[in-house]
Amino acid sequence: DSEQIRTKHQKFTERESVSIDVDICNTFSSLDTPKKRFDPKKDPTVLYLGMSQLTCCLDDFTYRIEPAKRMSMFDPVFEGIGTLSIKNASIKLRIECRKERIKKFDGEVTVPVLQLQELEG
Repeated sequence: DSEQIRTKHQKFTERESVSIDVDICNTFSSLDTPKKRFDPKKDPTVLYLGMSQLTCCLDDFTYRIEPAKRMSMFDPVFEGIGTLSIKNASIKLRIECRKERIKKFDGEVTVPVLQLQELEG
């Protein structure tokens, strides 16, 4: 059994290299100026994550699919065991810090909010 797991691991690690780009609070874009601070007015990006050539394999997982709210006892429920393999997937994700105004008792207050700006997959 452990030999089978080792073989599967080697099969997935011997593939082409995975490309991962991560930028947290513009750290990569500001390497030329080391004392630069995060300025949301210039670039509000808090996290940029780009990954390509991803491979994922789930073997023998159990699942259950059912409606969020059952209308009757005849609503279908699906249960089972499955295997899922995803190869050569890519994803890009950008999260930005934005201002949002909320109402308080004495007026409006501006608060920072994390917002998903880009999702590509």
